[in-house]
Amino acid sequence: MIKMNKFSVFIIARTPILHPGKIKVLEKLSEHYTILLNSLLYLNWIEILSSLKDNFDSYYIFNKKDEDFIPKNFIPESGKLILPENTTVKMLSNIFTDLKFRSYTKRIFIFFNSIGIRKEDITKTFDLLSIDDRAVVIGKSQDEKIAFLGTNSVENNILNIFLAENITYSKILNRLSEEDIFLQTIGNFLSINNFNDVKKLYIELSKKDSLSFCSENMHESFNDLFVEYKDLLNE
Repeated sequence: MIKMNKFSVFIIARTPILHPGKIKVLEKLSEHYTILLNSLLYLNWIEILSSLKDNFDSYYIFNKKDEDFIPKNFIPESGKLILPENTTVKMLSNIFTDLKFRSYTKRIFIFFNSIGIRKEDITKTFDLLSIDDRAVVIGKSQDEKIAFLGTNSVENNILNIFLAENITYSKILNRLSEEDIFLQTIGNFLSINNFNDVKKLYIELSKKDSLSFCSENMHESFNDLFVEYKDLLNE
């Protein structure tokens, strides 16, 4: 029997992000470059998780429609690929139950389109969850978005709040304030949802400290996108 680690990290794509014709194309970007952006954001997470020394199980969740478009060797051998037919709250909750979700003492759920989170932030989140009381750590993005959620609790209602469509930071705070729970918020991260967010990413990656969450190789890959849209990004 394969021994499961006590910690787990899930990278979540709620909708198709690689399948031409099925993805949501970002305004001002072509379909090709939207797919490139999506793949780079996801790949950046794979690279960050691969660099962590913590012992955890990593799960990579894609919509089933992306199955034939995931590049070969995209998912590391140590990772586990999950391809649900849809990524509704109920479907994801069922997946976590099937994975013996309750055996994990700490879990971090990350939306793939978030960036700016360092491996130290992941380790810090695991540390903040190392208490006996019920605990939640929210990774806050700019513009009231949520980048990730960490929890040491097994109640599905916490996950259901996090996974709800169009959840915002204020909404999740209001909902969790009703719970008897230790709550922490970290970061001022980016969630890439539109072209204005791409412009913010362009600015952030021009800063030297961006190497803490995006390697030189990833910078070069993002530059292929930025060069194509340089005029629009500098408006």
